[in-house]
Amino acid sequence: EILVLTVGTLALLAIALHIGAVLHAHAHAHALAAGGEARAPSHPIVAGLASLLIPGWGQLLAGHRHRAVLFLGGVWLLSVAWLLVTPPGMRVLTRLNLALPAALRDGWGPIVMLSAPLVLWAIAVYDAAAGAAAERKR
Repeated sequence: EILVLTVGTLALLAIALHIGAVLHAHAHAHALAAGGEARAPSHPIVAGLASLLIPGWGQLLAGHRHRAVLFLGGVWLLSVAWLLVTPPGMRVLTRLNLALPAALRDGWGPIVMLSAPLVLWAIAVYDAAAGAAAERKR
């Protein structure tokens, strides 16, 4: 059980480090661009395609850091949820005397687990393209 808690803690730290590193790299690139000539906002198609590859990337290209954190964090959250509903994840939860509600295992849970990533990705693509379009109009 200690090993599971340690690995879980390390995973949470890795997630926080990843999101922090992405934001730091974006802030650093933005500061470098501010020192020279201003960078033109990304084209909406480019931002949409970037978020199609990695949710949050298009938001960063459009200059919306908080939205990028929301989508990138959402991907990580869904990844953890997927790991918890796998048979090894269920065994880990059982060892920790935790159990998922029956509705999540048997009812709407599988449908939600299949549709949530698709919905997140679609919203990320739309938001990146719409945000980039709005930035280009300014």
